[in-house]
Amino acid sequence: MLSRYQTQNLINTWNNSNRLVLHEITEDGIINVEGAIDLYRISDGWKAMSQNSGTLTVNFGVCESFFASRMELKSMVGCPKIVCDSFNVSHNSITTLEGLPSYARVVDLRNNPIKSFEGIGNLKECEEIWLPNSITSNLLGILKIKTLKRLYCDANFTNNSRFHLVFKIIKKHFDTDKDIIACQRQLIENDLDEYAEL
Repeated sequence: MLSRYQTQNLINTWNNSNRLVLHEITEDGIINVEGAIDLYRISDGWKAMSQNSGTLTVNFGVCESFFASRMELKSMVGCPKIVCDSFNVSHNSITTLEGLPSYARVVDLRNNPIKSFEGIGNLKECEEIWLPNSITSNLLGILKIKTLKRLYCDANFTNNSRFHLVFKIIKKHFDTDKDIIACQRQLIENDLDEYAEL
């Protein structure tokens, strides 16, 4: 991660080009932003942030929205912890939920090679989630998000027909009773034990 001084210099560069409206940098170097963070719009800054590694070298805290779709991200570490509206990291190379915000109104994880949803419990509040169809375990925990109202998935199930069945089962329980035990039982009865783990 960059030092507080390096972070301030980087933010000053972005502010000078009217690309990011800084609210504050905390003593521990966390960047809070007024409005949206759109890494595509600050792509010149993106290369400095990631040092071409696919990871952020700065830590964002709070923002209105976070857009990092198609930015070659390999991790969500450093991404904002609280996103008032949309958190979009679709079409990247992210493999785990590490760094997922604790709050976001919408989370878009489509087209990432995420295999496990272990750690989904760190997302405390969310109204809508877009899932990747690459998941091979631990999806049941999604039913524990009390504020979740909408659950979507990539429409392309050609690479993972098991996930298609899993999504149908979880979606059925999500849309009706949100009964974790009943959903877990149905997953196990369909020989989908790996998805039935919290």
